[in-house]
Amino acid sequence: MGLVRAGGRVLVIDKIKGPEPGVWDLPGGGIEPAEPMLDCLRREVLEETGLESFDIVRQLGTWEQFFPGWRGQLLQSISVIYECLGVVGNLRPGDAQEVGPRGVQWIDPATLSEADCSRRLWAALREDFR
Repeated sequence: MGLVRAGGRVLVIDKIKGPEPGVWDLPGGGIEPAEPMLDCLRREVLEETGLESFDIVRQLGTWEQFFPGWRGQLLQSISVIYECLGVVGNLRPGDAQEVGPRGVQWIDPATLSEADCSRRLWAALREDFR
């Protein structure tokens, strides 16, 4: 997952898939077999946002959460979150099955509330990892 910053804003996607739909979330996703983690980050950010060029600065932390009863079972989600630097520019929302009608946006983090964000985005903005 990438917390991509540029010009005082962060890059977020309107998450409609997964256990926390309807909130802003970080771009990123599942790793493919034998795919290096940073290659996965670059691929997922590109697929979901269209952002082609950004610098990976550092690993912010790891976010683990559990979703009991998701699709009839317990889902454990582990997200490795990286701080990245990009350039504010045109974005291209990815897969319509994952990105909702608000699309992909650069947002001033000061305008976001906890209710607007996935738990991992909120943790990343506060750099508060468990």
